[in-house]
Amino acid sequence: MKKMMNRGSLAALAGLMVLSPLASANTDTLSIEANILSPLTLTKSADMSFGDIIPDDAASSTVTLAADGSISVAGGATTPGGNHGVGKFVLVGANATPVTVTHDTSLVLTRAGGSETMTIDNFTYQANVGTLSGVPASGNVVVNLDATGNAEIDMGADLEVGIDQAAGTYEATMTLTAAY
Repeated sequence: MKKMMNRGSLAALAGLMVLSPLASANTDTLSIEANILSPLTLTKSADMSFGDIIPDDAASSTVTLAADGSISVAGGATTPGGNHGVGKFVLVGANATPVTVTHDTSLVLTRAGGSETMTIDNFTYQANVGTLSGVPASGNVVVNLDATGNAEIDMGADLEVGIDQAAGTYEATMTLTAAY
């Protein structure tokens, strides 16, 4: 009899173990989605130009081209012309989406036909369409595309002009990269 009870008890216990998970089972649903973004384009609409600069023969200078288009000088150099202009780029992509734009944090401009150089750094930004997120760091800016998927950004920077900098046209090329 003991053997039968033990076997019977074991069978009942095994049955409860099998039924227990089923008795407490719950179900729910999970939604699955995919959001396809519009292709992102980045297009330059204007090159950056510091315009005409007359260097000082006794002190180096920093020429600041602000993102709003104003120009100022710290040091003895002068900027006699009004032919300066900010760099401009346009982004087109998914509506109301943040985009990160990256570029070099500084560049070396070299005199055409020579080896003399100047450095450009401390980039600043201004959104004309769309908005900027947080505090832009030189070389890295987050741009929020507007409700129609557009942004227009102006970019300024500082140019370091040496003492009695050699006359000529100084040039460099910057590569901008945009990504969602």
